[in-house]
Amino acid sequence: MGNYIVVFGVFVLGIAMLFAMSCQTGTVKVNNDDSVNLEHSSVVFPIYLTNSDGTQTILEEFPERIVVFDAAAVEILFAIGEEDRIVGTHEFVVYPREVDGIAKVGDAFNMNFEAVLDKEPDLVYMFFSRFVPELKQLGLTVLYLDSLDTDINSVMEHFRLWGLVTGQSDLSNREIGEFQERLNRVKQALVDIDEGPRVYHHTTDYWTPGEDTLIGSIYKLLKADLITNDISGYDQMNLEDIVERDPEVIVTPANSAEQIIGNRAIAKTTAVLNQRVVIYDEALLSIAGPRLIDGIEELARLLYPNKFSN
Repeated sequence: MGNYIVVFGVFVLGIAMLFAMSCQTGTVKVNNDDSVNLEHSSVVFPIYLTNSDGTQTILEEFPERIVVFDAAAVEILFAIGEEDRIVGTHEFVVYPREVDGIAKVGDAFNMNFEAVLDKEPDLVYMFFSRFVPELKQLGLTVLYLDSLDTDINSVMEHFRLWGLVTGQSDLSNREIGEFQERLNRVKQALVDIDEGPRVYHHTTDYWTPGEDTLIGSIYKLLKADLITNDISGYDQMNLEDIVERDPEVIVTPANSAEQIIGNRAIAKTTAVLNQRVVIYDEALLSIAGPRLIDGIEELARLLYPNKFSN
C-alpha cells in the first residue's frame, strides 16, 4: 500500500487554506459542438470537457462511480440528488452529514491511490493538479479544474457542469435559478448604497483575502470596501497595516475572534471602538457550493443590519 501513497511537504496552514478554498471553483469549459447543450437535459455523447491544464477529458457516458476530491462538488451532487455516484472523497469534506458514510481516500497531505483504485471509479474529479499525473498513469479518467481563482459566476458554472456530467441539467438549472433569485434580492436591497463600510476580513493568524478571490468578489457585490483589495490571493497582514487602514467593520470566524477582540493594537480601530466586530459562519463562505448564498446573505446582514431582517 505504501507504494500508492504520495506525501508532499507543504506548510500546514498553506495546505489547510488550499482545502478551504476548494470552494473556489475554476472556470468550466465545455466544447459545445452541437452534441452538448448546457441548457437542456438531453445530451449526446461524447462530452468534451477542457481541464485547467488545457487537456481534454472525454466522457462517453454518464459516470456512475466518481471519486470527488472537492467539497464544493460533493455538496452540489447532493443538492441535485446525485450523491449515490460519489464513491470517495477527502477527509476535509464534512457536509452534509451523510458524507460520513463515504470513503475517504486522502487528506491535505496524501492521496491513497490504492484506495482510489479499489473504488473502481469511472471518473476522478480534482480541484488541484498535484495528483493528476499519477491518477492518469493508473489509467483513470480525470477531470481537473483549478479552484484557486474564481468569482460568483464560476460557482454557477459548476452547477451546470455537474448537471451536464450526471444528466441532471434541469435540476442544476433549478439550483442556479434559486441561487440567482436570492442573489438578486440582496443586490436590490443595496441598490441605494453608493459606498459601503471599510472591512477587514479575518480568517486566522491575520491571513486575509484579496480582491481577486471568491471572498473578494462577494464584498465587491455587497459594495463594501475591502481594505485588502491590493492583495492577490490570500496573504498575512501585519497589525500596523490593519490599524492604519482603519476598518469600520471587522468580520471574523468565532474560533479566531479572540485574535481581534483581545488585541491592543486593533482595539484602536473604528470597528472595535464602535463595537462592529462581527462573527460569521466560516463554513458557509469557505465552500463554493449551494450554501454559499446562505453565507452571502449572512454577510449582507452583518454589514447592513438595518437593510436586512434576520
